[in-house]
Order: sequence, then C-alpha cells, then structure tokens
Amino acid sequence: MKKALLLTIAIAISPVLFAQDFRTEFEKAAEAQDTTKMKTLLAQWEEADSNDPELYTYGFNYYLYMAQEEIMSITPEKTSDDAYAIKDSLDQTVGYMGTTVIHDAAIIDKAIAHLDRGIALHPNRLDMHFGKIYVLGEQMEWDRYTEAILQAIRRSAINDNQWLWSYGEPLDDPKISFLSSIQDYQVDMIKAINDKAFPRMQTIAEEILKHYPDDVVSMSNLSNIYGATGQDERALEILLKAETIDPDDVIVLLNIAQSYVDLGDKDKAIEYYKKVKTKDEPQAVDFAKEKIKELKKN
Repeated sequence: MKKALLLTIAIAISPVLFAQDFRTEFEKAAEAQDTTKMKTLLAQWEEADSNDPELYTYGFNYYLYMAQEEIMSITPEKTSDDAYAIKDSLDQTVGYMGTTVIHDAAIIDKAIAHLDRGIALHPNRLDMHFGKIYVLGEQMEWDRYTEAILQAIRRSAINDNQWLWSYGEPLDDPKISFLSSIQDYQVDMIKAINDKAFPRMQTIAEEILKHYPDDVVSMSNLSNIYGATGQDERALEILLKAETIDPDDVIVLLNIAQSYVDLGDKDKAIEYYKKVKTKDEPQAVDFAKEKIKELKKN
C-alpha cells in the first residue's frame, strides 16, 4: 500500500449520480490533457458538493499535473530513453541532452493546501494523508513531511485505525498496513538524508510508542538512533524491552548482541548471538555464527 498515491484515477460506481458524472467528465478531460476543462469541472463540482471527498483527491491530482514542467537539460549520464548523446571532436560521448521534469513549488503548495481541506473534512481518508506525505517527500520538505506523518499517527489513535481508502473503501488489516507504510516512509527519509533523519525519526518513533507501546519496529528504530548517537545504554534498555514483547524477533536479538559488543560485554553478546542461532532464519544464523567466531578470537 505504500505510496499508493492518487495519480491513477479509476471510475467507481457511486450512489450519487452527479458526483459520478463529475468524476467521469474529469477523467475524460485529464486523458485529453484539457486543463481548462479540468479546472472548470473542479469549480462546478465544488459548488455542487463541497463535501465530496473525491473532489479533493481529483483536485489534488489536477494541481500536481499543473505543477509539472518539462525542460531541456544536459547531464553527464543518460536520464531518459529520449535523451541523445553529445559527442566531442573525437566522437566521444561527453554528455546527454534530454528532458527533465521539474515541479513548481508554489503549485505543489496549492495541491497540498487543497488536500488539507479534504483531510479536515474527511480525516479518516488514509489515501489523502499518504498522498500528502508522499508529495512532501518528493519535494524533500522533511519537516513538513514529518509533521504530516505525526498528524496521521495521531489520527490513527483517534479512529482506532478504522481507515478508509479511495472512494471510501475500508482497508484490510488497517493497523498493520498503516504502521508498515509509516515505516516505509521513514526508510525513504533516511535514504535521502542519512543521519539528518535521526531527530525526525526519533520524534516519529516516540509518537508511535505513545499510542502503540508494543510496537517493536518503533522500539528498534529508537534503539538504532540511540546507538548511532552514542547512547548505547539507552539503546540496550529499549531493545531488552522489545525482546520481552517479541522474543523471536531476530532483528531485535541481533541488535541486542551488537549493543553488548558496543558496551564491551563479549559474553552477553555471544549469549544473544547464540539465541539467534536457534531461530529459523538461515542468513541471520550464518551471520551469528561468524560473529561468535570473531568474538571468541578477540
């Protein structure tokens, strides 16, 4: 479900005929790339039914479309299939010319503001929350990205994860889907900005644990942040708590072992690597065996 943004618009059967008509007409205009018609339809739609949640998802997509602009660019590597090579006098490729899509930040902000109106009216529409988070990540607006994640987490506690998706469809396993996606968004952030993500991830982990105190993944995230910032004892403390919740979690056991290595307690580290050896995780077992050999040599 991660990043299942609203960019693919599907026709849905609706009990409200005029809403269905607006969707169908908007889709036709979008397919024809008739932005004038799209804008007119959105205005008419809002006048007819400003409470229709799809008004805000379709409007969001309209603004995202309008924010895109293709420009010609020269790059050292080939970035698209239609790029062509630039040769020097020796017929050596020195770069590529092709098109690059850029986004107008001001129009992106209009898209987000439009979606915020939808979220205010329909706070249990998870597709809206995730659409906002995704776009903020694409824009590398990491503070706003984090706040949007926190907003969704707080809402999940209020609605007890009774989330809806596009066209008001309920989600299967909504709590698992929600927390898994939130974890994926954090992974995206750390890939993009490395250790600059740590303070934001700590805030997210603490917020999740406030509402879901048994969430082992968030405990592991928090312990990793503590370990990366030299707080080894705090990292170990939270990992030991995670072990009491899920003693078979191999990641937790490996992290506990590493925490003991960092703290200089080889015997306890070996003890936990031995626990990993009892689990049905071949790669983790092989890794634990190698670590035990290393620790016993030193």
